[in-house]
Amino acid sequence: MILNTMSVEGSRVLMVGDKLSTDIVGAGNAGLTSVLVKTGEFRESDLDNEIKPDFIFDHVGQLRRLFE
Repeated sequence: MILNTMSVEGSRVLMVGDKLSTDIVGAGNAGLTSVLVKTGEFRESDLDNEIKPDFIFDHVGQLRRLFE
């Protein structure tokens, strides 16, 4: 995995996506921090799923909150 090559911990990498079954599951499988954005493929019913992202934002512009 590229993270090993670069000596980066997965928990220090953000996977940002709008689909639980691919983006958020993939992030979890890779040990990455997951961010679900409520755009694109996202549906409100997704929030009732057992798959839980680390963070949920209305749009990608809110990502800056993680770095303040």
